Order: sequence, then structure tokens, then C-alpha cells
Amino acid sequence: MRYLEQAHQFLPNSSRIPESLPILHGGEASGPEASRIFNEAERLDPGNVNLLTQHAISYIDLRRFPEALRSLIRFSILTPDDVDTLVAKADIAQAEGNLPQAAALLVPLHPAADETNVLEAQVYQAILERRPGQVIPRVKEILASLIKRWVITTANCAFG
Repeated sequence: MRYLEQAHQFLPNSSRIPESLPILHGGEASGPEASRIFNEAERLDPGNVNLLTQHAISYIDLRRFPEALRSLIRFSILTPDDVDTLVAKADIAQAEGNLPQAAALLVPLHPAADETNVLEAQVYQAILERRPGQVIPRVKEILASLIKRWVITTANCAFG
């Protein structure tokens, strides 16, 4: 932490250093100090999608949803079809109790087996809407495909 702060004095226009500081600051990327550092890094590199994502997540962790949505909207402008951004917006809508908005974001998504964040948000949405039975077939389908992939990979490794 001390070395990064010293390096930042010599490289004041580098966004990479302040981008790393919130993560190291107390082991998490949230809190007022982290927010100040994120704002500084964004000023230096407003197109850094990794930085915008980290900042949005830090706001979500603090339950500061309006600020998180502002960061996600800026991120959406740079990468309009990013699934993770849609899921993050749906997570915020769920946390705020706006289930229709969350559903509108999640229904069009058809996650692959490895897109667990999408499936998790959809399952949680079904639970919140008290209709978990509707997602069980999709969860079973994904689990079956994962098991099939695991069996094939294991067989290929065993029989080379």
C-alpha cells in the first residue's frame, strides 16, 4: 500500500495506481476512501471498463444503488451488450424491491452453463416472485450439461 502511494506521487496521471488502491485499502473496494480513490482514477481514465465495474460493485456493497447505477450506465455506454452489467442492474432492482424491472432485464438472458451469475440472478428472481418451480427445469438442464462435460473431460483425460 505504501509503495503504491509513493508511486502515485511520481506518476500522478496514471489511473492504474489509484485503480489498485481501493482493493488493497482494507482488503476491500468499498468505503469513503475507496470511493474517493475510484473517483480520482475515473477522472484520469474515464474509459476504463474494469475501473467502472469495480466502482459500481463497491457502491453495490455499500447499498448506494443510485451511484452504482450511474457507474453501470457509464459502463453500458462503452459496452452496451455486456451481460454482467445487465445482471448487476437486475441485482440492484431486486435489492430495491423493483421485481418487474429486474425481470425485464433477466428474462431475455439465456445463460450458458458457465454463466453462473446470470443463472443465480434468475433463480433468485424466481424465489423473490415465489415461482421457483419455473426455473427448476433450467437448473436441471444446466447441471446435466455440466455433468456431461465433466464425464467427457474425465474420459478424455483417462483414455487420452
